[in-house]
Amino acid sequence: MMRSMYSAVSGLKTHQTRMDVIGNNIANVNTVAFKSSSVTFSDILYQTTSNASGANATTGTGGVNAKQIGLVTTAAATKVSITSAGASETTGNPFDIRLTDKNSTNFFIVNNGSENVFTRSGSFYVDGSGNLCMSSTGYTVMGWQVDETTGEIRKDTVSALRIMQEKNLTSAPEATTQATIAGVLDENDADVKSDAGKVMNLNFYDNLGYQYTAKFAIKATAKDGEYTVELTSILDSNNNNITEGFTQAQMKEIFGNTDTETTIASYSSTLPGCGYTFDPKTGKLTDDNANNAEVAINTDGTIGNTGKTIKDVFGVSDGNFKNIQDSDKAGNDDYKFERFKNTD
Repeated sequence: MMRSMYSAVSGLKTHQTRMDVIGNNIANVNTVAFKSSSVTFSDILYQTTSNASGANATTGTGGVNAKQIGLVTTAAATKVSITSAGASETTGNPFDIRLTDKNSTNFFIVNNGSENVFTRSGSFYVDGSGNLCMSSTGYTVMGWQVDETTGEIRKDTVSALRIMQEKNLTSAPEATTQATIAGVLDENDADVKSDAGKVMNLNFYDNLGYQYTAKFAIKATAKDGEYTVELTSILDSNNNNITEGFTQAQMKEIFGNTDTETTIASYSSTLPGCGYTFDPKTGKLTDDNANNAEVAINTDGTIGNTGKTIKDVFGVSDGNFKNIQDSDKAGNDDYKFERFKNTD
């Protein structure tokens, strides 16, 4: 009776150890880089009351197993899952780093002032000297450095990662050299069919680091699935249109010269109530108040000798109209107005 009670007590003690480990896991659920533990049980003592015997060929009886009674159990080992990665968590701190361990188990190298040690805790901050340090202990994070002579990474040694220093706090500005506008146009969008068109913005930078916003107007044509794209204005950081008042030479100096003609706008219909009608089949513009007489569209954007312009008749933006006039004055075709002619 007493023997069974002692065995039960040893089991309770071992289970208490397991509960202690589980409690510790729960208590550290929010501890950065904490690794959970698990307990392995083991039996350690048996009392043999009868030895085992083998088969007896003389009597024709088989063997008998030994009679053993287990007495106690114990915690054989506490295993720490140090190689497994924890769940990701957003902290809002750009210096917090998580090791993913996709191909191998990784560690951070930190220095406690006298030696390098390993850790998987990635909660860091930048100290007053610009060094990356551990939030919990203040240990300095170590890493590879770049050889200033060759520009290659030196992997033979590690030193303190000083990420905030004078030479890397700023970088030379770079002008935008290529940009893309993408999106989906809804043919039923009222803005696309309006005189002003659907406005799309594109931000870019000059070689001094100043930001500009290029505004484009997308307008539907008389042909399904075809649209015009106009550069209407370029605004600086003070919301001023920098293209207004520029000559053609200045435009070339800023945006570059082109060897090909640039059609900045093509239109297939006139504005309602403007007094003119455009026939997309013939490509002719006629005056509604002069027995539908054909009217010429001059290269400078004026309409015949009527005093009207393509702004009044087709709704061309101020910026594009000025580009067309500047191009005409300069005697080139860098910018021109084109009437859309439907050949179907």
